[in-house]
Amino acid sequence: MRTVYGCAASLPPGVEPAIAAYRYEIFVRQKGWPLSCCAPFERDRFDRIDTRYVAALDNHDAVCGCARLLATHRPYLLSEVFSDVLGGVALPNSKTVVELSRFAARPPPSHSLDARQTRQLTRALLAACVQCAVEQGATRIITLSPLGVERLLHRMGVNASRAGPPLTIAGKQMFVCWIELDETTRSALGVISAARVTSRPRSLTTRHGDAHPDHVHAGATMQVRV
Repeated sequence: MRTVYGCAASLPPGVEPAIAAYRYEIFVRQKGWPLSCCAPFERDRFDRIDTRYVAALDNHDAVCGCARLLATHRPYLLSEVFSDVLGGVALPNSKTVVELSRFAARPPPSHSLDARQTRQLTRALLAACVQCAVEQGATRIITLSPLGVERLLHRMGVNASRAGPPLTIAGKQMFVCWIELDETTRSALGVISAARVTSRPRSLTTRHGDAHPDHVHAGATMQVRV
């Protein structure tokens, strides 16, 4: 398995449409979210030329995980769609804070994973998100997540905290989460700092899904064994 990230134009050919199709399958068909989109793709007004995408690809280059990163000094999901239900949570407007949304780590039915492998896939995808955000100059990530994600992040060793009290949205317990892109989080996920960015792309294949990204460039790739 490998992860790729970058804006739509810098991703390998066919990856952005594959992400949109995966999002439709996961969020519309499986989760039943009432999203306004044109089947079989899920895109919205936040899918812009400056949007960063992260995807996990299996050995056949099928998408098995995805995420989206939006700079918060431009319109983003929390500020434009969820601001009325966030209970007074102060939302950022900063070039150093990015929003993480549309995060999913789930392989296609033809490629089943056990619980351990699913955790490794989730960790690898999050590591790629953090790496991508760090390369953009971000110091924090903000995201709206199910409450159970909080425990998962802490188990990974990620420096995460609540931006406010838990919320009930569409009958589900959610919370707005801060993820600090500090040494604690980077070390836990094996992410290099922006200061170590190099101009030549490198890759590192790790064992059993312990993702340690070791190259930085637009449309970058990290290889992981799951």
